[in-house]
Amino acid sequence: MTQQGAGAIRFWGFSEPLDLFSEAPTKPPAPPAPDGAPPPPAASAALRALMVAPGDIRHVLRSMAAEARRAHEERRAPRAAEYAVYEREPELLARHLLLLSIALDFALPRRERAELLLEVWGNVQVREKTAAYIASRAGVIQRAIAHEEGPLAAVFDTSALKSRDRDAVEEVLRSWGEDVEFDIVRLRDERLRMLYKERYDHRRNVLDWDYQWELVPIGSIVHKIHFREFRLEGLTFEVRDSSYSAPNRTMAAMCAGRQKGNSVMRRGFWGDVANGPYAATAGIQCAEKRLTNKRSDSHIKSSCDIAYFNMLSWLSEIETGVPFTLKEEDIADFEYAGSVAGGGLAKGFLGGKAKEGGALGALVEVEEEEGVAVVDEAAAAEEAAKAKRAEEAKAAKTVAAKMANLAPFKLKLLGGDWVDVQRKPRHQKAFEVMTISTHVAFIMGSTRLNNLLQPQATVMLETAKWLVEIRKQNRTEYAKKLLVIAKQLGWLVRDGGEEAIDGITHSEIAFAYDAEVAEEHIAALRENGPSEAGAAAPLKELTAGVDEAEDGGEAASGPDGGAAQPKAADMACLQISDEANPAEPPQQTVAAPPPLEKVSVAAGSVAQMDASGGKVCAITGEPAKYRDPISGLPYANLAAFKELRKRYPDPKAEEKAKAEEKAKAAAEAAKLAKEARAGGVEAAEAREGEGEDGEGAAEVARLPPSERPIVLGSGFTRRVNKVA
Repeated sequence: MTQQGAGAIRFWGFSEPLDLFSEAPTKPPAPPAPDGAPPPPAASAALRALMVAPGDIRHVLRSMAAEARRAHEERRAPRAAEYAVYEREPELLARHLLLLSIALDFALPRRERAELLLEVWGNVQVREKTAAYIASRAGVIQRAIAHEEGPLAAVFDTSALKSRDRDAVEEVLRSWGEDVEFDIVRLRDERLRMLYKERYDHRRNVLDWDYQWELVPIGSIVHKIHFREFRLEGLTFEVRDSSYSAPNRTMAAMCAGRQKGNSVMRRGFWGDVANGPYAATAGIQCAEKRLTNKRSDSHIKSSCDIAYFNMLSWLSEIETGVPFTLKEEDIADFEYAGSVAGGGLAKGFLGGKAKEGGALGALVEVEEEEGVAVVDEAAAAEEAAKAKRAEEAKAAKTVAAKMANLAPFKLKLLGGDWVDVQRKPRHQKAFEVMTISTHVAFIMGSTRLNNLLQPQATVMLETAKWLVEIRKQNRTEYAKKLLVIAKQLGWLVRDGGEEAIDGITHSEIAFAYDAEVAEEHIAALRENGPSEAGAAAPLKELTAGVDEAEDGGEAASGPDGGAAQPKAADMACLQISDEANPAEPPQQTVAAPPPLEKVSVAAGSVAQMDASGGKVCAITGEPAKYRDPISGLPYANLAAFKELRKRYPDPKAEEKAKAEEKAKAAAEAAKLAKEARAGGVEAAEAREGEGEDGEGAAEVARLPPSERPIVLGSGFTRRVNKVA
């Protein structure tokens, strides 16, 4: 089942934030120092984490905050980190930079930063002042990555991007200006109409069903009103008496598609319209249990308040190492955007205009002359500019000082084709933690993925828990498929065992990777097959019932008579049968061709043929350039094509042979008719010549009227009207 509501561009993830430091495998203790030698330094190596299409910076923010808190409590220096983020779309890379720059904008108070962060993160429309702030920060980010200006240049690493990818990110930043038109309301409504189709007029009933039966059992803290506002208007974090009239231009993106039979790139809104960013923005759980209590079986706070508290706590820990706390008397009044409701950002704060009576107000000199007040406008402008420069210098000094106190870290951007990222030598055996999102699960189809991991590493796979547009059974089936594919790569479930993985309890599944164990396991799979390899023996049990046909309900059988192995490419867009939804008719399924022993990537699917997943020849395993139209499998050369044709003959070969025979017979008939016409002309000319000589005329065969030749005299002239 393709998740149309989740969108082609994921502006947020569908799992809860992770502390990547705590997920990293424990390093073995250092060998003891020899007698008489000083002990080795306690400083540990930097964390290197790779996040594949996370959609946002939730893992980065929580990891930075948690490590700063631990370092403060243990009275040590925080551990350095390199957060590598891969996104295929430059719009998402630019949003990563923007969200992190908002969190590190120490010129603003923490409350205002938390409010802005959530507003930009989850709303399709923002306030006018927020739109101006986005445009301002875009300029700061652009100078940081293009000219290495400002404190952000030290934390943004674009060295791994190609020039064209870096230029694309800069072009996206320029498109966030306030003068750029982007009718996000109309574009989002078009998405809703495509999603609901004939149910568009009843979309309130549909969202009520999804809320009551899919979201409440796993996230009851999300209020029904907030879920309704997100589904209908695209507003997740909304403040009372605030006007959300400006488009959130950070959600504009280019997407490839088909229009009137042609491949086109269209700019529009392609984000999520069905699920919401509640899990990604940490709006489900928090350490402050007083905010998650219930009264009369109803939560006293909403997901917006929980997300706001967590953001404040993260920002506080990043700066000071101390979490944000609330007094008992403040619990009742605490809510999202409290500072906005109380005044918050002043109108025109970006342009240097001050609040009434503020420090940036114009200083004027008034002289009394015959009862008329004289204002020196030039002096007032000069004083205002001087005050503005002084305040900017003070703010820059404050920001620089706070940036210097942060734990050393870098946000490394990776873009372009995933195959190129996976192939680069600098990334080989480099990462000790890796996270993989649901919509890019097809990258697990190749064992080359293990080359990116250190000998001891952790892999976190995102489940379908927070995708509310699918059903409970689908989430369980998807989790089972993840277990099967991970086993084929030699990954082992780290916590609780496989029986504890149901796809509903956890939003991520943690796998432990050991290079030696994985190599032995993969070798056994290649030699004996999945049903006889030692560690892979339970594969049949895991896959039983996973690949049920939508029409019959029977599990598809594999070559050994057991259940067919799920393919990583089938999980790229969560293509899972949805028997629990009777409102949708079953779709026609096409039986896949039998697997080939040399196929290293599940072939023939949309995800596998995608540019980001690369193309691998189904016969040779080499990079493929073509695709067989009969079997749908990619191939590299003519020899591989011939082998594919032997294994997968054309089902229409007999029909084509008959058509060829018919065409050949028609051609033969036409040839005979042409020869007959030519013979008739020669006979007529011979008869005419013999008549002139007075000799007897030769007998000429009589042709039917339809085949008699037309003889033109030598003096015949044909006039043709030519069109100028």
